[in-house]
Amino acid sequence: MRTTGRPAAAALPFLAVFLVAGLDVTLRGLWPVDETRYAAVAWEMWWRGDFVLPRLLGEPYSHKPPLLFWLIHAGWLPFGVSDLWPRLLPWCLALAQLLALRALARDLAPDQPRLPEHVTWLHCGLSLWLAWAGVLAFDVLLGFCVLMALRPVARSLGEARPLAVLPLGAWLGLALLAKGPVALIFVLPAALMAPWLKSGSVNPGLPEVAAHGLRVVTAVLLALGLAALWVLPAAGLGGEAYANAILWGQFAGRIVHSFAHREPWWWYLPWLPLLLFPWSLCPGLFLAGHAADEVQTRAARRLLAGTVLAAFLILSGISGKQLHYLVPLLPLAVLWLALRLSCTEERFGPRAPAVAVGIGACALAPVALGFIGHPRWPLWVPELSPLLPLALLTLALAGWHIASLARQDRAVVGPWIQGIGVLLLLQIGIIRLADSDFRPQAVLPHLQQAERAGHGWAYLGGYAGEFDLSGRLRDPPTLPADATAVATWARQAHPQAPLLRMFRGELPAGLPPPLLVQPWRGKRLAMWRAADVAASERLREFLGP
Repeated sequence: MRTTGRPAAAALPFLAVFLVAGLDVTLRGLWPVDETRYAAVAWEMWWRGDFVLPRLLGEPYSHKPPLLFWLIHAGWLPFGVSDLWPRLLPWCLALAQLLALRALARDLAPDQPRLPEHVTWLHCGLSLWLAWAGVLAFDVLLGFCVLMALRPVARSLGEARPLAVLPLGAWLGLALLAKGPVALIFVLPAALMAPWLKSGSVNPGLPEVAAHGLRVVTAVLLALGLAALWVLPAAGLGGEAYANAILWGQFAGRIVHSFAHREPWWWYLPWLPLLLFPWSLCPGLFLAGHAADEVQTRAARRLLAGTVLAAFLILSGISGKQLHYLVPLLPLAVLWLALRLSCTEERFGPRAPAVAVGIGACALAPVALGFIGHPRWPLWVPELSPLLPLALLTLALAGWHIASLARQDRAVVGPWIQGIGVLLLLQIGIIRLADSDFRPQAVLPHLQQAERAGHGWAYLGGYAGEFDLSGRLRDPPTLPADATAVATWARQAHPQAPLLRMFRGELPAGLPPPLLVQPWRGKRLAMWRAADVAASERLREFLGP
């Protein structure tokens, strides 16, 4: 199977990713709550000069390990603190992940020289991966570390190649520092099943299995030792509660009885077509037979299939579920598809029924937009262009037409255009408008002035550092819990100290005029002075829960 032989065409997937990345960095900033929270943690570590204990609003932050924060610091060190580097870093990690995937492809199937090119086309066309690649989060970083950790496992599939302990342990340790013990889910199944796949063997001898198992255990101990270089000092600095959280509480809480994002075991299944779009429109990639191939290629396919299936089942059994938890699995699933693409001689383009479903969804989009008056819609939804569904429909038809007319060695281009095109349309048609809900520039001068004057400020509702990095703020706000706490704060605070609260709809009549009102996170954000809060009982009633 050949996609193309021209260097310019081989570079096209990379150019498309750069285009999507450029639009993403240009059209939006850091979005609350997660991106701004992680940026706030990195900023607080930076200005405190404490690169061991992550903190948020002055308290130890136990939810995530520090590797992502350290990478943010690495960019700030030569160039100074900026909002731009945390926006560029995710795309740098995405590029690193793509290069690691190509390297893993070469290690897994050295008899398939076109495999790195095939996997590049398939991976760069994944709409969901492109959508998540620019988000300041931990999943793409974890995915990169997982791919690098799997490279020594892939090399061990060859004849007379024992598992390399040092690279496996080092990269697994970095994966632990990227997102914690969940990293083991993506690496250990592959490492443990490798002896049964090596050179096509189904019955490895006991000495071989024992030697391999000892190497895996040694690599895991090395990884744990590397993670302990941070865990032990951080636990000592953060206190007993923080130590319990990072050593056991977070991991056990998410697995046994999720304290966030709890879903049933089958929750991921309906999302699989979206996760693999546009390749989910090409059943030939999943169902078609394949030509005869080398022993190591068969072993590679089985290793990838077993790793993806094992990790998927484990993640489905964990109580806490979010769609992006599966992002580290996408490169492995795509590499499995690329191996089939390299070996199959059958057509694999989009099938008419699958495309019809996509076209029907595009046709129904205007009906969905008819509900734009719903009170819980963000304020920017009425500004969506009615041409967006038409553009999506045109894109679906164009991709199908290209795939149906193309030769077998070029049919991948049609679905790839659909995957890239959907992301570009979403960026231009939706992301650009949605960013208007997350612009803090009008709020920041008030908060900066209050901090410089020592007045402090207050925020009603959950605050997770949304303004900290953008405003270079250091003092956490007061967070009143109820109307009584609001009244107490207003009496004791400086008269000019600002208070912020989000609300839906319009402000009630008879309230003192706010200092500002702006869209914020699908609602509106208003700001009053403490003097106005203390003087107006009606305002205090409105501000109460």
